[in-house]
Amino acid sequence: MALYFGALLSILVYNLLLGIAAGIGSYLCYAGFLISFCVFQLCYSGIGPMWLWSGLDPYLVDRSLLIAAQISCFLSHAFALRLVGSQARLRNVLNSYFNINLPIILIADFLLEICMLTFVLLVFSIIPLILSVLIYTVDSLTRREHVAYWFILAWGAFLLSVLATSLKTVGLLPPSLSTELALQIGSTIEFILLSIALASRIKGADQNLYNEKVRAANLALDPEREQLASENAQRLEVDLRFKMASLMAHRLNNPLHAIHIGSQLLEQSLDRLQKAVKALLGEELATDPEVRECQDGFYQIFAESLEPLAHMKEGVLRASESIQEIRR
Repeated sequence: MALYFGALLSILVYNLLLGIAAGIGSYLCYAGFLISFCVFQLCYSGIGPMWLWSGLDPYLVDRSLLIAAQISCFLSHAFALRLVGSQARLRNVLNSYFNINLPIILIADFLLEICMLTFVLLVFSIIPLILSVLIYTVDSLTRREHVAYWFILAWGAFLLSVLATSLKTVGLLPPSLSTELALQIGSTIEFILLSIALASRIKGADQNLYNEKVRAANLALDPEREQLASENAQRLEVDLRFKMASLMAHRLNNPLHAIHIGSQLLEQSLDRLQKAVKALLGEELATDPEVRECQDGFYQIFAESLEPLAHMKEGVLRASESIQEIRR
């Protein structure tokens, strides 16, 4: 028994100090549930009424077990509500029921006989607690919360220990060390698993809080990201246009250069041809009408040939200048 209460005290101190240090209400609620259950176990084992509060009013000492059981049911429900929770409407209904139920039954502890109090405690506290735990578990499983599996294992171990103790009490199970200590073993396993479940719940809450902060930060950065993406898109578009213009300028520069050189050579050839014709026909206009007509025809042909050639050279020069500006 000393080992059992030592284990419960260790779990209690650990969760109480952790709740005070971290300022997390769930740990403090769990510590309150542990304290009430330890008091219940002290009453159940007889250690409390015999040694710890034997000097109190005998009327109060006789009812200490039922009072501790009622407070333990209330805090157990409060902790289960914090651990796995439920839908808002159902949570409010069950929470209101236990908040009203606690003071009424505590008052009834001093007004009714013990046998009647046991029936009232069973019907109005223990059975509603079991039903609320089942409802919370099913609801948590539908939400696919990992903490629900630890919660099921913890309460399953405790209910099995209660069943084994009850069957031993009515004589359906033979007395043995395992059946005698079934409630202690089951409750120890329950509180260890509930500690793991609470740690898993806090870890999940911290992860969800971190994810919410990251999501909020991303939403805050979205306008900046959109502006940066727009600037990058504009920069890429300008770079692409520049590359395309440079490529086109490079591709056009060589043909235009060849046309320019070719036009110069053609102009030189026409000039030599004109000189040759002048040398052949003479510089001065001939008196013979036919020769003069031939001279005028040649000179007109040369003039007509040089004019488009000059336009072509001018166009090539302008195109070359435009290409140089694009490349710069």
